Amino acid sequence: MMWNEIMFRDILGFFPTYMRPPRGNCDGDCLVQMENLGYTVVMWNLDTDDRKNQPASNIWKSFEKFSAELWDPNHSGHGRVIALAHDNLPATLELAKHMISQAKAKKLEFVTVDSHMQANVDDPEPDG
Repeated sequence: MMWNEIMFRDILGFFPTYMRPPRGNCDGDCLVQMENLGYTVVMWNLDTDDRKNQPASNIWKSFEKFSAELWDPNHSGHGRVIALAHDNLPATLELAKHMISQAKAKKLEFVTVDSHMQANVDDPEPDG
């Protein structure tokens, strides 16, 4: 993390305080270490499985998975969704367009991670 901080600071003049652990792997020790370094660990609550659904001819599976979970009233996000999608995969651009369209259709508000995390602290169990 400290090497990342150095690179961010050198290039951007600052470094973020939120992090998503690679492959979502962050056990209790990891959480304590990240907190000691001043980070908040952010995890997704909706995995699009876009990594499994390449090439582009298979991305429809991710479209369906995202839509089904987004519209599921029992989804663990309670109307607050952080979706996992990989920007380095060719078909994910089309998936992102679909995700935005579906979120707008559901009248979800797009917010920053900071706003999302603060809302979870203020109101952890909102109505879906």
